[in-house]
Amino acid sequence: MPLLYHSLGKTGFTMLVAFLLIVSITVDVLRRKKLLGEKIEEINRVFGSRWEGHIYFLLGTLIVTLLTEEGVLVAAILMLTLGDGAAALIGTKFGRHKIKKNKSVEGSLACFLACIATSMFISNFYGVDLEALLAGALVATATETFSTRLDDNLTIPIATGLTIQLIQNI
Repeated sequence: MPLLYHSLGKTGFTMLVAFLLIVSITVDVLRRKKLLGEKIEEINRVFGSRWEGHIYFLLGTLIVTLLTEEGVLVAAILMLTLGDGAAALIGTKFGRHKIKKNKSVEGSLACFLACIATSMFISNFYGVDLEALLAGALVATATETFSTRLDDNLTIPIATGLTIQLIQNI
């Protein structure tokens, strides 16, 4: 995603993400209405009736793209992908101290450390304020840990991106 943004610019990237979101929602609606044939029945059994994670990811990316600058967008997306991924990997394998049903202290710590590493990279590469990024890392971790109703592929980039952008603008 960061390379696409850098290559296409804000307008081109926004148009691409919006297009992919529209296509994804259209395919998902057709999938639910069972208009895509027999193979789709297998997919419906696996995913059920809820939207798939990539739709929330694209929607979150689109919102953050519209509301923030490039470095903040990249930070928010990397904190989602690396932080959430680290939380899932470490939490599943080593999570002994449960915070709630599918969240652990170990997973949350892994998320936070991945977000801290992302903050260092973004601060050096994009010049985004380190304090704003560290606050974003904390928000990303809290959102990943305590997100309940909404998919964290949507909530993490929005909460993180807006936090970083607001603090940087102060």
